Amino acid sequence: MYRKILSKKIVQIADRKGFTLIELMIVVVIIGILAAISIPMYNRAVDKAKYSRGRIWLKRLYYAIETFYLEHGCYPADMWPDEAPPELFPKYLDEWPSSNGDPFESFFDYEAWRRSDGYWIGVTYLGKDKVHALNSGYNYTDYYNDGILGDIRWMGDDLYIMCGTRGTICP
Repeated sequence: MYRKILSKKIVQIADRKGFTLIELMIVVVIIGILAAISIPMYNRAVDKAKYSRGRIWLKRLYYAIETFYLEHGCYPADMWPDEAPPELFPKYLDEWPSSNGDPFESFFDYEAWRRSDGYWIGVTYLGKDKVHALNSGYNYTDYYNDGILGDIRWMGDDLYIMCGTRGTICP
């Protein structure tokens, strides 16, 4: 008799279609964990792709500035952020990168900082926060002590490329 009742219960359980509340909750928790892991990774990948345009421009500006230096023996004077050195046009550059076409709507800053042995020359891309790393706790020496000529580096949320460390400014 017990066997008949037990086998009848097993058949009833096997005939059920659907999931229990606990099974559904476990699936929801797993999906939540996967989303919590994948969304930040996706956002980082999107930001990295957006920064690639800045990297391309930094290399292009580097070659234009270095070509100018090789021909003149000096660098253009420092400019305000998002302003291009006029000496570079039209021979070395056809345009300065605009914030209008930038994925972050950010801009580039050509810089010539005075040092005891000349000038540090470089270009900084201000990235997604549009704030210079110098306003975020970094200082000038962080740039020229950590850079390699022609190598793109991170400084906080900025990208920068160092063009020269002991250059002179054209009169």
